[in-house]
Amino acid sequence: MLVLCPKKLRENWTDYLATNNSEMNPLREDRFGYTVLSHTDLSREKGKVGDIDLARIEWGNYDLVVIDESHNFRSASRNKTAGGRRSRYERLMDEVIKAGLPTKVLLLSATPVNNDLSDLKAQLDLISADRGDGFIDLGVPNLGTLIGGARRRFADWAKSGSRDAGELLNKLPPALFGLLDGVTIARSRKHVERHYAASMEKVGGFPKRAAPESIFANIDSQGGFPAFEDVDAAIGKLELALYGPLTFVLPEYRAHYDKGGNFDQANREKYLIAMMKIGFLKRLESSVSSFRLTMDRMIARIDQRLGDLDSFDATAAIDTPPPDEIELDDELEEAFEVGGALKYNLAHIDRAAWKAALTRDRDRIAALASEARNVTPDRDAKLARLKEIIRAKADKPTTNRDGEANRKIILFTAFTDTARYLYEELRPLARECGLQAALVTGDGCKATFGPARFQDVLVNFAPRAKRRALMRGAETGGEIDLLIATDCISEGQNLQDADLLVNVDIHWNPVRLIQRFGRIDRIGSRNATISMVNFWPTEDLNRYLRLKDRVEARMALVDLSATGDDDLLNARAEADGDARWRDEQLLRLNPKSAIDIFGGAAG
Repeated sequence: MLVLCPKKLRENWTDYLATNNSEMNPLREDRFGYTVLSHTDLSREKGKVGDIDLARIEWGNYDLVVIDESHNFRSASRNKTAGGRRSRYERLMDEVIKAGLPTKVLLLSATPVNNDLSDLKAQLDLISADRGDGFIDLGVPNLGTLIGGARRRFADWAKSGSRDAGELLNKLPPALFGLLDGVTIARSRKHVERHYAASMEKVGGFPKRAAPESIFANIDSQGGFPAFEDVDAAIGKLELALYGPLTFVLPEYRAHYDKGGNFDQANREKYLIAMMKIGFLKRLESSVSSFRLTMDRMIARIDQRLGDLDSFDATAAIDTPPPDEIELDDELEEAFEVGGALKYNLAHIDRAAWKAALTRDRDRIAALASEARNVTPDRDAKLARLKEIIRAKADKPTTNRDGEANRKIILFTAFTDTARYLYEELRPLARECGLQAALVTGDGCKATFGPARFQDVLVNFAPRAKRRALMRGAETGGEIDLLIATDCISEGQNLQDADLLVNVDIHWNPVRLIQRFGRIDRIGSRNATISMVNFWPTEDLNRYLRLKDRVEARMALVDLSATGDDDLLNARAEADGDARWRDEQLLRLNPKSAIDIFGGAAG
């Protein structure tokens, strides 16, 4: 048996291995034995995971594969570079599922659909070993035909402006529901409460969800920083020539660069530039500090490229820098990884034109950086509001079902820069309020109490949920109350000791918000009520969402990386309908709306 899980969740599975002899294993008598690897290990040809040598592993020797958080395999990328590099999905399909022993697949996910029903198809293909007729016994002669029809009907429903779920159910093919009944086990919150009442009484029920609170914090408390919309306009004028060298390739060399890995190279660079601009806005929405650091890094990169051009070497080969300012999600990151960066010969480029464009970008970015640099922490309006929330929680804590005061808060942000900034700026306030604070990002952890290691930080923040009392040698002299984290902990973690979650920035996909809130919205919580606070960049939510919709071109890019032959215009049309649907989900976070966006599967 092979278990594939996100790297940060590996210990959730290794605790149950008999060979680990863990005191935390409630199933010791079952003597479970299986291999635990991370999703990312599928991208590695060598190296070790514990005692497992990836260069010698027999991938086809597993008759059961369990994929935790399987929505991470929702993109069925089927493209290779000239060197033969494959996506994680393709390696999983070809070397684990199709090769060797007949393999059964168990998928675990509370959010199997992210953008589109094609997400679901990609995961179902893992179950059927990519056989179109793999579900014929459930009345589905061809899975691709069924999902394609369902996608078109969903798009028609979304375009109609209707938000009647019953109407959608009537439009979707009945065979889709028959298929889902046959291959899935889904338990909504209401279903669990209705049919498992006895167990609920034993373990404790779900907490009540308070209406979300929306905060529209300014960027600069002194009003000196430009309005969000004005910054959007300034970013829109950027050429970002650093990421579009193909534009400056001389005509006689253009054909050499027209194809690059997954995508037509011109489209690849065009989408990358568009997403970079969106990434800049997202960083500004997150924190003015993150925005300033991003602008400074861009200036440094442009200066480096200008230096390359000034010291021109006719034999030099350059490529575009990594798009790390946009923190790509799994689908897009893998699309760009598999496509690979195309190298350019400087002798093939109109260097004078490129240098002029880079200089224009540098001047505009420097102006934005200067504006951001003026907003010091004492002028940061969002930081001030966060301090108010923390102080109020410390001074007037809620009380849980056991009569205990609860001062615990989770601050979620999409960006490591913001998380680090908040930790450094909020740590003195936490100390003043008698709270211990911690930082968790994909790059590491910090803590004012206990070891600054990933698992230790989470255990000390949620000692009840993580069963700290059963751990020999664990810290017992205190707890962490303020946890500042990125989305590296938005999946699979039980942190329900806390009853307040703050979204410092709003992720444009509501699925991510659901995953974040799911860390504290869990069965058995000792909190009677849980709350969520959302920071928005502007009170004009409709204008914000119109700005947000520009990122929906990402879906067309993902389609290109997945199949290479989808109709771009149709992909965009479908994305438009889906975008409107998700816009409405985001608007439901407004406290004026009584609609619950968290009505999905439990867990």
